[in-house]
Parts: sequence; C-alpha cells; structure tokens
Amino acid sequence: MSRATQSLWFALIYSIYLVAVMEPVQWLVIRPLAALLPRRRDAIQRAWLHGQGRWILTLARSVGGMRLEIQGALPKASCVVLANHQSLIDIPILVALMNGP
Repeated sequence: MSRATQSLWFALIYSIYLVAVMEPVQWLVIRPLAALLPRRRDAIQRAWLHGQGRWILTLARSVGGMRLEIQGALPKASCVVLANHQSLIDIPILVALMNGP
C-alpha cells in the first residue's frame, strides 16, 4: 500500500472515530461522570484524554504508517510544552506521550 493510500485510510478512520465514537462518548459518559464526581473531574478528564491520545497514536502508526522519533525527555520539574500545529494529529500525540497533568 502506498504512503498516500495509508494516509487517506488513516484520515478516513480518524474522522469516523472522532464523529462516531469520541464525541458521543465524551458527551454521554465522560461529561456526566465528571459532573457527578467533581473531586475526580480532573483525573477522569486526564485519563480520557490520555486514552484517546494513545489510541490515535496507535492508529496513526498502524494504519497511517506514521514513524515517530523521540529525542530527549521532558524535565521532571514543571515546564511549558508548545506544539506548532502542523496538523490535527500533533496535539493528541503529545498528550499520549506526556506524563502528568
């Protein structure tokens, strides 16, 4: 399968996933759960975002043929991470790869 075909398949599956799965689950499960458990709201939202980021990263690697190279590590102390938004995929991938809040 050519790289262009892989990219198209990834874009199609990613778009369907966003509309058919991620959005309804977020509105019907995650938001009500966070409202019912206000003390756990941040942990619930963080777990949801990290899970989505990991799933999207797996999808990009397997279907989209994406290669990822990580250089260095984030410091243990607080820091600011910036993404330059070259695509819609950079934020979910950063969320999947970062630990902590």
